[in-house]
Amino acid sequence: MILCLAACTAVQISTVQAANDKGYEAHQGHSDHLLVLIHHKISLQKLQKQQVLNPTDNTLLQQGEHLRTVMPILRNYMATPKSYYLTTEMYHDSLENRAAMLTDFSALLIEYQKQLVSPP
Repeated sequence: MILCLAACTAVQISTVQAANDKGYEAHQGHSDHLLVLIHHKISLQKLQKQQVLNPTDNTLLQQGEHLRTVMPILRNYMATPKSYYLTTEMYHDSLENRAAMLTDFSALLIEYQKQLVSPP
């Protein structure tokens, strides 16, 4: 049972990593985009905290790479058409979720810009 769970987790992680390695610009689906966005969001948050806690660790290059990779994915995620959803309620919920994701990435971009223009 544990081995099966570990194998499933490894497959999911490798799928997300393979998507990252390919640039992931093709429209693969709304859920796929969301998983990749969450991965990059968490990575960026960790890098930004690391930069604040230890300014000698220059994480700006890593942050820049994450942002260059994630922006096309974010664009595709935001462009999911209304016809994708089965009901108006699902579409409305998605709009709220997409707004929250856009807000999160805006905050990450603002923090990246602050760290970029005012190095320690």
